[in-house]
Amino acid sequence: MNVDQRVGRAALRVLVADDDPSVRLLCRVNLEADEIRVVEASDGVTAVERCLADPPDVLLLDVMMPALSGWEVAARLRRDDPAHELPIIFLTALTTEEAERRVETYGGSYLAKPFDPLDLPRLVRAVARATDGR
Repeated sequence: MNVDQRVGRAALRVLVADDDPSVRLLCRVNLEADEIRVVEASDGVTAVERCLADPPDVLLLDVMMPALSGWEVAARLRRDDPAHELPIIFLTALTTEEAERRVETYGGSYLAKPFDPLDLPRLVRAVARATDGR
């Protein structure tokens, strides 16, 4: 499957992992409006389970969640071979140097909260294309 087919409008699938239902809804509405399929997780444990069972093309991952933080989710996924290359976009209100270092550690990128939800589809597609080109 070529890059265009993989990240094409109907083909792209994103897991949105955030404990705040309003953030998940905001992401879902804006991604689905751009014909990106969305799967949701409300905590870190569920996010890991869903990524391992059926890896999405991109993971939008809140940093501060119950059960497992976004950092812990990323660490577990990076240790597992099938999910190793999964592109992660961390959603965080933290914009400290420590947060930036952690994002680099896990090979992801981050989107600072609050964010413009209209930017999500473009960012998700760009991350998916960049990862596919590795």
